[in-house]
Amino acid sequence: IPWIADIERKMSQDGLYEQFKETFKGISGNNWEDSREDFYYEEDAIIKALCQTTKMSEEAARHWFELAEQEYSISIEKFAKRVSEYIEEKRKQPDTKDHHVVFLVDEVGQYIGDNSQSMLNLQTIVHQLGIYCSGKAWIAVTSQEDIDSVLSVKGNDFSKIQGRFDTKLSLSSAYVDEVIKKRILIKNEAGTDTLKEVYRQKSSILKNLFLFSQDSAEMKTFASEEDFVDIYPFVPYQFNLLQKVFTGVRIHGASGKSLSEGERSLLSAFKESAMRFAQHEEGTLVPFSAFYETIEAFLDSSIRTVIIHAKKNSRLKEQDIEVLKLLFLIKYVKEVPSNLDNLATLMIDHIDVDKLNLKKEMEASLIRLAKETLIQKNGNEYVFLTNDEQDVNREIKNMHVDTAEVIQKIGEEIFGGIYSDKRFRYSTRYHFNFNTIIDDRPIGIQTHDIGLKVITPYFEAEEELSSSALKMMSMRENNVIFKLPADTSYLDEMEQILKIQAYLKVKSGAAVSQAIEDIKVRKAREVTERKERVTTYLTEALKTAEIYANSQQLDVKEKNPVERMNEALAALIDNLYNKLHYIKEFVDTTKQLQDLLQEQTTQLTLTDDDEPNKWAIQEVNSYIERLTTRKQQLTMKGLTTYFAKQPYGWNELDTTAFIIKLFKGQEIKLELNQSVLNPSDREILNYLTKRDYVDRVVVKKREKIAQNLIKMTKDLIKDMFGIT
Repeated sequence: IPWIADIERKMSQDGLYEQFKETFKGISGNNWEDSREDFYYEEDAIIKALCQTTKMSEEAARHWFELAEQEYSISIEKFAKRVSEYIEEKRKQPDTKDHHVVFLVDEVGQYIGDNSQSMLNLQTIVHQLGIYCSGKAWIAVTSQEDIDSVLSVKGNDFSKIQGRFDTKLSLSSAYVDEVIKKRILIKNEAGTDTLKEVYRQKSSILKNLFLFSQDSAEMKTFASEEDFVDIYPFVPYQFNLLQKVFTGVRIHGASGKSLSEGERSLLSAFKESAMRFAQHEEGTLVPFSAFYETIEAFLDSSIRTVIIHAKKNSRLKEQDIEVLKLLFLIKYVKEVPSNLDNLATLMIDHIDVDKLNLKKEMEASLIRLAKETLIQKNGNEYVFLTNDEQDVNREIKNMHVDTAEVIQKIGEEIFGGIYSDKRFRYSTRYHFNFNTIIDDRPIGIQTHDIGLKVITPYFEAEEELSSSALKMMSMRENNVIFKLPADTSYLDEMEQILKIQAYLKVKSGAAVSQAIEDIKVRKAREVTERKERVTTYLTEALKTAEIYANSQQLDVKEKNPVERMNEALAALIDNLYNKLHYIKEFVDTTKQLQDLLQEQTTQLTLTDDDEPNKWAIQEVNSYIERLTTRKQQLTMKGLTTYFAKQPYGWNELDTTAFIIKLFKGQEIKLELNQSVLNPSDREILNYLTKRDYVDRVVVKKREKIAQNLIKMTKDLIKDMFGIT
């Protein structure tokens, strides 16, 4: 019972716990440890004991008792602090100076399951215990060997929590790495001494040499001098990674002959690679690409043919072939994204390698390989292509896609995905429809007074757009304009998506081999990945886009695109609908209009300060007077439509309410079929609001007798007849 444990902890800290237990036993007659489970039955005894032991009053103790259970909570950070405090307290005692706390969690995979929140909680607990306990609190978890496949959470997300558990004790394949160290890599005395000296001189370099991108799974490096001596010339991550390579190659059918699972293949691969590098100088490391030679004999001819043809290609260098081998090895390993950083790390062949130079060389190799259609760039990653995949990619490359279609799809992604609102909520009262445009292409119906326009680098290529030109455009078109940065990543990705889709459409229903069918499935999956990247790239572009409205560049800080668009639209509306704020009191229902018609009112005065909407009513009155003077016919529909537009933007019910007030105040007259309407007419509300009538009800300014004449007449009647 956590809240009871908490009060015990507090009393223990204050040195009152033993006294409380004795006091409680004296009052209740029972031991505290036996009674605390049934705290509801011991309420009075607990409160009395608390009052006598602590400084709490009876009222405070009772208040705690009633509220503690409902209000008690503990955060992960607070929990970690408590553990730390407990350990430090223990360490002050002479017999427990080296006190540690160990938390044991069995079957962590079942705990996480498909719940990302559970994983996040565990990750946070590990992190916080690390911060506050500095290694004095340990967490040990057990899980299935293939926990990645057991869990439903994303692999990238799971790699984050794996990073929290630095020490891993694998119980699979009879500790195959231990077997390799003892059977293949054991060093003689001279070798051990030499390598120890190498490690002492190069340990700081080694620490920074094997850096993988953040979205990679855990990749072990040398932990100590002993570790370096045991594993050299290999790197610790290679044991686990090579096992994953074998699994991927076997599952995806790239091995024509049996590539055995587990330790035998690994023993063979490490033995052969060690023999190949046996004569190299100390400091040499085995690059991951070297393992290709050890499994080449097992591979399907379609893979070997690609490598053999590449070796014969005069436009490729020897380094390019090694990169190609590496890309094949990690083709089916999802834990290591094949981006430039990771590829360069995997290709390190010496402790003193210049990694920056290596990356430049590899980038050049990747460009050459892509030109020969041996690999494909997918986002930031590079993918090895089999013979069949090369053929498919060439066909996709030759598919024609119109630039206008690319722009259209980008527009649909922005206005159908990133900013999908069809109406802008300016306030709870006012929602504005707006046009959506990308470059010069409308997306959806374009019948509204304002718009949101996005300009891509493709549009700028056709037409040079300066800041002043964009300011003029925003004023001329009554649009908010988002000018995207020059980076075309999202356009390139969308073009590739459309090419792949065009290819899949052409090939749908066609009789093709199983290999091509599998490639089509992978291409469909690639489309999904590319769409996600388009959304990511576009979101980033919209965050930093220049924004123009009301003939000026708006200063809207970088943030979520939806918030930026909303802020820009609000600025546009503030400027264009500058009489929107004339209305202070609103009408929500036709029932309120009915009440307004039935209200007993005195003569309306347009300058009356008691009328909250006097400015709005004056605007309506002036407009009716203006059109009546010009002999222009004005209908109810025409009035509500006029005041729904700039610079007003008023709702129809509000405008109708103003007309009713003017009508009842005898400022205007209403006619239907050339008959003058009377405020007492039972159908008057239908005439003013129903679709069948609003186009036929004519609104005119009433010709009024001057107020001074009316006053004179009133005074005369009062004097002559004594009545008003």
